[in-house]
Amino acid sequence: MVKHSEISFQYIRNKIRHLSKKELIWYTTELIRNADLRGEQIRLWDALILLKWSYLYAEEQHPIKSVDKKTYDLILKSIEKLQSVVFNKNVVDNNWDSFFQILTYQQFYLQEGVYWEDFARQICIYISIEGKYDIDKSFQSKTNLTILEFIEISMMVFGYVNSKKPNNEKQYNGYINIEDLPPYEQLFGKNNMIAYLTLLSISLRDAKEKINRYKKSLKNGTFQPFEVSVFTLYPFQLIANKLNIVHRDIFAHTCCHFIYDYLKENDPKFTTEFGGRFEKYIKLGLDESKAKYKTESNLRKEIGQSERVTDFIVEDFLLIECKGIEQKPIAGLNPFEGIAYKALKDSIIKAYSKQMLNVVLKAKTSTICYGLILTYKEFYYTSMDDLKELVENDINQFMLENNLETNPLPLENVFVIGVRAWDRLVQTIKDGLATFSEIMESVVKANSDDETKLKSFEKHLDKYKTSNWSLTYLKQSYALHEKSFDKRLKNGSN
Repeated sequence: MVKHSEISFQYIRNKIRHLSKKELIWYTTELIRNADLRGEQIRLWDALILLKWSYLYAEEQHPIKSVDKKTYDLILKSIEKLQSVVFNKNVVDNNWDSFFQILTYQQFYLQEGVYWEDFARQICIYISIEGKYDIDKSFQSKTNLTILEFIEISMMVFGYVNSKKPNNEKQYNGYINIEDLPPYEQLFGKNNMIAYLTLLSISLRDAKEKINRYKKSLKNGTFQPFEVSVFTLYPFQLIANKLNIVHRDIFAHTCCHFIYDYLKENDPKFTTEFGGRFEKYIKLGLDESKAKYKTESNLRKEIGQSERVTDFIVEDFLLIECKGIEQKPIAGLNPFEGIAYKALKDSIIKAYSKQMLNVVLKAKTSTICYGLILTYKEFYYTSMDDLKELVENDINQFMLENNLETNPLPLENVFVIGVRAWDRLVQTIKDGLATFSEIMESVVKANSDDETKLKSFEKHLDKYKTSNWSLTYLKQSYALHEKSFDKRLKNGSN
């Protein structure tokens, strides 16, 4: 038995190198598939990284050995132990904030789920909102699918794998059955279905190339068990002429984020265009809330054209800066070290220390101010106070330069929230359940007590019992899908 302290990435990789690739993939696929179908909780992130390493390293060295359960369980347990290399450092240092931040980055994306509003949001950003650059045309040129076609097929497949059928009908078994495809082909066309399934699939033939292209992968093998899985881009596996869905939670993430992830990796013009559209999307929410607000242009007129300002300020107390970004992998793993500062300094840190503080100081604002830094994906910070070590020097420098004795915008008053949380916030206000000021004050108060403190801003909104989604911009965007799908149904029945 290898000692806990001797477990390393190299040790695990060397074990995998001598094993049958097909057998190792089969063991892992069956472990994940059975847990998914039975609703069992497993360390899914461990199985996903073993699946990745099986494609990359299995059968690299001879002799090739068959895989038995004892060998398989040893490797899986070794992957679990490997993670203690990262966690033990935080435990020894008593750095529990870092410990839990790493856990959330590793695991929370697998718990997102997907709902109609997630599809509507994508239609709104990528199709309804106009920009300078045609994102849909770019996506189609690279995938042979329009964005709406991709979304609609994803909706249908998601419904297929999650439907509850009567006992006398064949249940979902982890695979997309070939005999179930003709109705999809009738609706979307055979070529579109082939393009969709090919785009999201991985096989023994192309796995190494696709995995090595994945830009979110961490170079250090020791850290790879913590990364967002490559299978979020390739949720389908071609195994023995069957199309296996890696896990429905993985596919849910694909449904929500594939377009963003794919274009970010494959189109250098996407990020700039997305940022502009994301800001327009947030403005739709502000208009829906009926709150009074000033734009970036209004603020510059007020305090100076060359001044650093935020995208919006609501009712002179709530500063909003839009950053259509996601957490960088290395910052997710080192959330409170110098490397994280480098990863965040031009986005979240800049939004707070260069823009928000400047507006609070120079614009006409309330005595007590709050801030929202809006990101496309969730970062899972309780508040900016989680990043105190990273921004402390910037705050001290700002106070020194402006002869301030106290920080005019306390870190605990500023939150980094994802776009889902933003829409829920707007829906809460539209339903008349609370105002922006009441919600911000309530969240700050709750976080000041360890018993009511929550890791996610969105979780604080659970106490407001909102109605069914009624946000105009989501309903109108979803109507584009309904109109398109009705047309497909009519054409398909002819």
